[in-house]
Amino acid sequence: MLATNVLRMLSLLFLTTIFSAGCSGVKTYSSTLPKNMTASATLDSGSALKSTIAEFDIHRVTPSCDIDYLGRVYLDDGESTPVGIPTGEPLFLDFIFASKVFLSSNISAVRYETMLTPRSGYDYQVDARYVKGIFDVSIRETGKNGSTVRTLERRPLSSCKATTPKGNTAKR
Repeated sequence: MLATNVLRMLSLLFLTTIFSAGCSGVKTYSSTLPKNMTASATLDSGSALKSTIAEFDIHRVTPSCDIDYLGRVYLDDGESTPVGIPTGEPLFLDFIFASKVFLSSNISAVRYETMLTPRSGYDYQVDARYVKGIFDVSIRETGKNGSTVRTLERRPLSSCKATTPKGNTAKR
């Protein structure tokens, strides 16, 4: 059991080092906004020799349906990460699950992308799960008093409707 835990820790350290070195130019998301989102991850690669990490990028969606990168949030297995996101404007969230087998140079990644327009007066709970090769992301919206809870549907960026300067809309 101790050998398994040591191998898992070494593999995780190796994976983290590779991602840090390969993504050193990636901006970490930071915000002084009130913390209205809590993101948590459940990660189980299914093998002591395979490590998985979870993270997500936050983008602002412009009126023309382009995206502006705001930064990356790193998620730790079993931990909750509070995040302050802007309300009243559309965001594009890009969740990334990356896995690596110990002593292999190959890294595999899967993505889950969705648009979200956070509302003032609500909190958002993100649950990102990667268990034995199967991933899922759920986002729940809760009123500040805890009265209203709803699970938000996945919305692709292609559902964005661009707005022209005159206020007309055009399908992206």
